[in-house]
Formats: sequence, structure tokens, C-alpha cells
Amino acid sequence: MLISVCMCTYKREHLALTLESIGNLELEKNVELEVVVVDNDIAMSGKPICDILSSKFPYPISYVSEPKRNISSARNKCLEVARGDWIAFIDDDEVADKDWLRNLLVCANQFDAQVVFGRVKTVYPSACPQWIKDGRFFERKVKKTGSVVSSGGCGSTLLNNLFRSRFKLKFDEEYGLSGGEDADFFYRFHLFGAKLVNCHEAFVKEEVEPQRLNSKYLVKRTLRVGQTFTKYRFSQSGFSKDKVKFVAKTSAQAFGLLFLILINLPLGKHRYFNMYLKLVDKYGKLSFFVFKKSQNIYN
Repeated sequence: MLISVCMCTYKREHLALTLESIGNLELEKNVELEVVVVDNDIAMSGKPICDILSSKFPYPISYVSEPKRNISSARNKCLEVARGDWIAFIDDDEVADKDWLRNLLVCANQFDAQVVFGRVKTVYPSACPQWIKDGRFFERKVKKTGSVVSSGGCGSTLLNNLFRSRFKLKFDEEYGLSGGEDADFFYRFHLFGAKLVNCHEAFVKEEVEPQRLNSKYLVKRTLRVGQTFTKYRFSQSGFSKDKVKFVAKTSAQAFGLLFLILINLPLGKHRYFNMYLKLVDKYGKLSFFVFKKSQNIYN
């Protein structure tokens, strides 16, 4: 069985550490690997890293340039180049646990799933403000193994390439600068009947970049997540009871959060800002119905 481990990169020296972690994976004897690196930097800054590692790497590395500045285009290039029965996605700022891929594959077989989402463990740099650590703003929800979901991200994921090919699924380039392309992509897997599950045992580690450790970035990211959620869930559908219920429920939650923000003001920034971000998320979800556009996070 061939598995293609794919990653997109853009001006990150950390790519070397990500690749090294892939080289140290422990696999079953019947599993073969290939690695696909798609560089979204027109200057091809990732090529020297791949060239240096290729000579001593245990698996073949295919380095490909995608000069069009668009994360969806880069991810689609991964799909185009990958030859595996399964495709595993990892980001270029992550480090895989040695059993990461093995646990993803075991989970896929155990639950007869076409997509498996592993965990992303957050690592905070030493200079991280304490209120961000206390608020756990960059930490993902922990979900039990086998729990079924309708979407997810690319940061620690295994997908069945045969299922994807059958339905000609690709990443939508409309999300190329805003992000959210992976949530939209996997939601379409769900709509085509795929089973998507979580795997608690499979994990990668990701250190938060220093320039993201601030209120401005958190607000921008949260706004975009809310907007793209509405975009991929509702933009293709007309008037419906489900849409009316969603707007009514989200509006009610927004008003409730205003009250909670006031209550939490004396309890510290990590408390009230958490509530504020939830309000930003609700605003983002509702605002897409009006403005029909998403906040760009990739400049």
C-alpha cells in the first residue's frame, strides 16, 4: 500500500523539521511512502531544503513549485502529484509523532472511514503572553477516537485517494487567500457519503508563530472562520428553513454573548476575550449573508 504524505510550504525553514519527522515515522511492513512538497513561494525557497534532505531521506521526495499564490492551488497540486491509495496531509510548521501515520491508518480501517483527522497539539513559544496561554486560544478541541464529524482541517489528516478521485474532489480556489479551503473540501466529502472520524492517538505538534500571539490576529482569524463556515455550508443553497433557523439561533447567541462579555470583564482578559471571540465568530457567520465575502488571512 502506497501512502502519499503531502505538505504545502511557503518561506518556512521549519519545513526541514517537518520532513525529518516524516523520515522517522514507524510504519507497518506493507506500507510504502512517498513525500510530496508543493512550494507556493515563487522564489522556490523550499527547494534547497528538499535537495539537501533527499540524498539521505528514507523515502522519495517530489518537490513541485506552484507559483500561483493560492493555498487551494498548492493543495490541488499535491492531489495532482500524489500517487498513493491514501493521502496524508501535514503542515510545514508541524512535527509528526513517530506513530502518527500508523494510528491514522489503523483508525481508518477500524471505523471504515474515508477521512481521519488526527490531533494538532499546540506548543507555545517562551515569549507567549500569559493571557493567551490561560485562554487556550490556539488549542483545538480534543475529540474521542471514532467520533464522526462532517468536516475538518488539513493539518493532521488521512484521506482515501480512491474515494476522492471517484468524485473528482478538489480544493476550491475561491478560498485560496481567505483560508477555509480544507473545511469546504472535507464537507463535500461528507456530502458525497464519506465517513469522517477523529483519531485521538494520532497527533502532530505545532508551535504558534510569534507574530500570531496577539489580539489582532485572533480576531482576524476568528472572523474568517465564521465567514467561511457560512460560505461552504449555505452559500450554494437558496431560502430554506434550515438557513432561517441558523440565522435566528446565531443572532440569539450573539446577544447572549454581549451579556457574558460584561460579566467576565472583571475576571481577566483570558476570560472576557474568549467570549468576545465567540461574538466575532457569530458576527462573521451572519455577515457573510450580507457582504458575501470572507476576510483574507494570506496576504
